[in-house]
Amino acid sequence: MQILSIPLFWTLGYLPSLASSVVEHIASTSDTTHPDAIDADARVWAQQRARMVTKLDSASVDADTLVQLSAYYAQLSFVITKLPISLVEFHWYPLFASSTSAPVVGAFDSVASVPIASLHFERVAVLYNIAAIHSILATATKRIDEAAMKSSIAGFQNAAGVLSHLLTLLPLLADEDDPEQDPMSPDFTPESIESLRDLCLAQAQEVFWQNGVLSRLKNGTISKLAVQVSLHYSSALASANAAKAKLKETQWTGTWAFPDSLLSYMSIKTGHFNAVAQYRKSIDDLGSNRYGDEIGRLEVADAAVKKASTVSKRGVADPVVRDLKSLQTVLTDNLARATKDNDLIYLSTPTPLSSLPPITPAAMARATTAAEIVSPLDHLQIGRLGKPLFEGLVPWQVHAAVKVYEDRRDTFIKDEVLVKKGALDALSTRTLQELNLPAAIDAVLQPTALPASVLDQSREVKTEGGTEKIRSLMQDVRRLTRVNQKLLNEAIALLSQESLEDGQLQAQYGAGAAHRVGSGEAQVALKTRADNLGGVMAAAGQSDQLVRSKFGEWETKLELLCGDEAQLDEFVPQVGASLTSGIKSTQLTTIRRLRSLIDDLHELRSARQSIIDDSRRFVDADTSVRSKIERAANSFLKKGASLSMSMFEGVFENELAKFDGLKQAMGQNGARTEDLVGDVKIAHASFVDSRRSDPALARRTQALEDLNGAYHKYREILTNLQEGLGFYTDLARLLTELRDSVKEFTQIRSDEARHIEQELRAHMMNLSMQSETKDEPVEEPRRRISPRKKTVPKATPSSPAPAAGVAELHGKAWDPSMGIRFG
Repeated sequence: MQILSIPLFWTLGYLPSLASSVVEHIASTSDTTHPDAIDADARVWAQQRARMVTKLDSASVDADTLVQLSAYYAQLSFVITKLPISLVEFHWYPLFASSTSAPVVGAFDSVASVPIASLHFERVAVLYNIAAIHSILATATKRIDEAAMKSSIAGFQNAAGVLSHLLTLLPLLADEDDPEQDPMSPDFTPESIESLRDLCLAQAQEVFWQNGVLSRLKNGTISKLAVQVSLHYSSALASANAAKAKLKETQWTGTWAFPDSLLSYMSIKTGHFNAVAQYRKSIDDLGSNRYGDEIGRLEVADAAVKKASTVSKRGVADPVVRDLKSLQTVLTDNLARATKDNDLIYLSTPTPLSSLPPITPAAMARATTAAEIVSPLDHLQIGRLGKPLFEGLVPWQVHAAVKVYEDRRDTFIKDEVLVKKGALDALSTRTLQELNLPAAIDAVLQPTALPASVLDQSREVKTEGGTEKIRSLMQDVRRLTRVNQKLLNEAIALLSQESLEDGQLQAQYGAGAAHRVGSGEAQVALKTRADNLGGVMAAAGQSDQLVRSKFGEWETKLELLCGDEAQLDEFVPQVGASLTSGIKSTQLTTIRRLRSLIDDLHELRSARQSIIDDSRRFVDADTSVRSKIERAANSFLKKGASLSMSMFEGVFENELAKFDGLKQAMGQNGARTEDLVGDVKIAHASFVDSRRSDPALARRTQALEDLNGAYHKYREILTNLQEGLGFYTDLARLLTELRDSVKEFTQIRSDEARHIEQELRAHMMNLSMQSETKDEPVEEPRRRISPRKKTVPKATPSSPAPAAGVAELHGKAWDPSMGIRFG
């Protein structure tokens, strides 16, 4: 009886970056652990992995190999609670290199390893190898007695149990950020693992059947064992085909498949044991005088064997094929004997398949999983599988959870406090600017003097450089624009020159240079970058023009604002001093009401700033989160749970609740600000109505509004220009990178063209020399000259070359009569 082990999963053993990656990670991310504290554990990890791989690479695996892999698996189960999953890149070879690979240890095609940065994948791969070693040990057992058979059965059942547990870990391999990479490896799809698990169960059941045969159990019992063997093989085959079909829809299509020989093996075994079950049941039917059932089952068994015989035998072990042929012989003889006896003696009607009583399967094989596989951390902690590595290291999930909390906290403060403060500040400032407050009030209450707000604005503008500052910045913007345009023009010119040179090469050498990618295709990425950056520059130029127009529109008033106090006095009309005394009490009440509302707006702005200051103090004092997350993580780990961010949601919610007061305070401030803005607009309307009767006051008010508008326009233009300088500086970096990329591209293309030209010239010279050699007269017997062969005129130096030159060669073979033209 022939049975198979599932193949080992091979990996590169030497990983010089394993220990150093851990140490570097701790050095750069942890503020609680010094790198030297985990250096020894990191080196032990690397050594333990190297020993495991050495064991796998040895000529034969043994029970000690199983112990080493189990210990390494347990360590990995603990390490993933301490370190980032993608910290180290492991190299694993595909389980089946191609569809022609044999399912035998070490029988792989030459294929490159696949780098996968995932501790989860490393753990699953090691777990798979534990299953493979169980199956190898089960296969290696000499099944000559009942004890040996029990050992083999246990090995296959353990392998199936490990693979069953592996199925529960496959979701950990899913990449949420890159769903196209699901599955991460074609070896670890549910269908492929299910197929190998059912293969192990089939072979465990097959050993049960073999033991039943050797123990001379009743034929009815043996048939029940055999039909279950067939069912397991059939399930394994179906899952293997499903795995192949599923992978056709992924990026792995065409790169991985179950070996054809393994599929054939499972298919033959399915038919073989279906036939065995029917054959053994037919013997039982004969003993019970069910002669029609006997013939019916023999016919079913014969059909199953014939179908199995049509399966490709390539790569299938000879004993499997011989067993099938031997069974076919037995069935043929017994069917002939039963038919003859029935025709002469019993005269029973053969029972068709649809009427045959089904054989009840006797499922003896069970997937058994050791406790060390299901709960490795429990056994690691008590020392059975070694001392846990990185035991004192804070789990990486804790660091990640702290980062998640801080991001949520900062986002909360930004959205609920900072952004709302900015919006409310802008609302109050915009409202006062549009209503020209408080300058409009100063114009009424101070009719003969410049308001202090105007003098303050004038001093501020002059201190910052005034209109000269703006002109200087505008000149800087124009200078950077010219520099950027020059960089873009240089890149475009280089691309155009390369296109011209490529066209000349194609025109000169035609088909000889046709294999080279043309400029139109080769330049796509660079041209796209150039077009995009050109579009950005065009849009920026339009924005610059708007800023210049804005400055031109306000330049006169800006110059006035930058002037001395005498110039401002002359610009702002003065009204009689008696105006103030003539203001009615109702008008004064309106002014006082408006001034009070403005003061309230300023107080609310100060209150918002206080809320911002409070938020910063709260953040600085928010230092207890890490310890709370660590306590929660330790609580989960003690229960054997795998840490995930969702487990810390309770801690996040409790800690973020501390900042709800800031949100509430800013909300109340916002509601009060919006109400005040409405009140200010209403009071301002009353104020405007009260002053319309005096034309001189209206002119003074308009002048003050112009100066106030000039101040705010100065601030706006200054901000526009400063942002423009920053923008053009960043754009210059991008354009410089583009120009340098184009230079590198054109240099590579130029070198490539020169190399092609040299090769084509050398090839043509060689052809010319060969032609001249063949055309030299040689004394040979006439009988060696073929009468069908045309003679080709020899090209002589005096023969004129074709005018079209080498370009005429495109699409036709060259011959010496065409001549050769260089340049």
